[in-house]
Amino acid sequence: MHKNRPLKISRRLRIIRETIIILTNIELTQVNGGTNGGCGPTRSPETKLVREELFSNTPAPGETVEIDLGRFRARVPIALYSTPQHTLGGTGQRADDPTLGAQRTGDGFDPSAGVADIIVVWNALQHFWPYWDVVHVDWSAALDLALRAALGDRSVEMHAATLERLLVAAPDGHVQVSCPGQPELGSPPFVAAAVPGSVVVIASEVPDIAPGDVVVAIDGRPIADAVAALEAQVSGSPQLRRAFAVARLGAGPAGTKLTVDVRRADRELRVELTRVDHDVYAAPHGSPIQQFDDGVYYLDLSRVSSAELAAVMTKLAAAPGLVIDLRDRPGEAAMDLLSHLLVRADDTLWEHVPLIIRPDSASHPAAWKSVGFALPALAPHIAGRVAILIGAETASYGESIAGLAAHYRVGELVGTDTAGVNGNVAQLALPTGCSVRFTGARVTRQDGSRFHLLGIPPTIRVEPTVAGIAAGRDEVMDRALDYVRTGKK
Repeated sequence: MHKNRPLKISRRLRIIRETIIILTNIELTQVNGGTNGGCGPTRSPETKLVREELFSNTPAPGETVEIDLGRFRARVPIALYSTPQHTLGGTGQRADDPTLGAQRTGDGFDPSAGVADIIVVWNALQHFWPYWDVVHVDWSAALDLALRAALGDRSVEMHAATLERLLVAAPDGHVQVSCPGQPELGSPPFVAAAVPGSVVVIASEVPDIAPGDVVVAIDGRPIADAVAALEAQVSGSPQLRRAFAVARLGAGPAGTKLTVDVRRADRELRVELTRVDHDVYAAPHGSPIQQFDDGVYYLDLSRVSSAELAAVMTKLAAAPGLVIDLRDRPGEAAMDLLSHLLVRADDTLWEHVPLIIRPDSASHPAAWKSVGFALPALAPHIAGRVAILIGAETASYGESIAGLAAHYRVGELVGTDTAGVNGNVAQLALPTGCSVRFTGARVTRQDGSRFHLLGIPPTIRVEPTVAGIAAGRDEVMDRALDYVRTGKK
């Protein structure tokens, strides 16, 4: 019996995988192409009643696709006929029929539902993720690995890790997995950041660890190994994965102990710390709106409201220089400010929603719906020298603002490459109650060139140093101020 088990699991994986490939192609048409077959609209709290056709082009009645199953080929219809309630040809057995049988583990986790999660996630990205022509991934091999892992999952925590590993295979910084019952993790009582060649503390709640301390090891594990292991669990660009990995260092159950080896000046210290039940943040530098003695202004767009911006707009327009901080997610004032930096109205289209009616066509759909912000150019115009602070923490909406600023050359971008993740997010509810998020729309730079995983590069590259952090300096800010005051790049 035991000798045969690996063969049985292998055969089971193959059957499940081949079934997925067939069923997911059928399922796609039910969602996007069904109006041609007479599917009626359905109501739910999350949906809107739509009576008109969603697309100008739909699969024709009788249209099929051929699927390569290795030793066999399947011809599958993609336009399904239906009654007002459901498509025709089903078995009538409900998905919640108790005769289907749940095989739960001792702690209540159902591995068969976990396998269903993998099927849903793999299917959704296979047909709707818009970057398959940008990155090259053996997505079928990722499915095999995820199915094998899901069959062995025995807890929600294990299953969440399985979902994360599957999603890491399709690099996307918007990826997020959330499962009911997942344990909440605590954090070390400090926060660190990556600098070239090191991981350095930037803020601490305890006296034993200080800003500028270089982290050498955590719980005896060399810091390079610890960061690499966490990077392997994070999806997205290299710069975003590193930032996320460093932010997760030392996570574990709140109240538990960890040891941290740090290097301070010429000596190494080992300290024992207790994980806290909250995130630790570096305090922002100064107030969100600052005017320096020479008339130069600083704006932190993550903390400035539209009303506060409007109150100082006349002064900003007359200022000799302006430093704009985009390193944290900006708020409502960002687009207002950008309109006062433009000399003409924005007409760029850079977010592209794929209109998908056939399998495997997210990166080459029937059509794209392309949109942009269409910002006006507003008076008073900010005419002084401008520097915009960016980095790996500049992501998504922040990159929308940075991308437009770069395209229209309203100022110099100071710092490091942005995260390389943008576009409206799709969310899936899964059979286990878990949910996942991924990018559902394609974003390019305003000139149409590739943006995904690359982000927006700075025009003045600056990275913090250990010495600067230890001295309490914001070196990216310092370099930006130098530029707006002198014009020297």
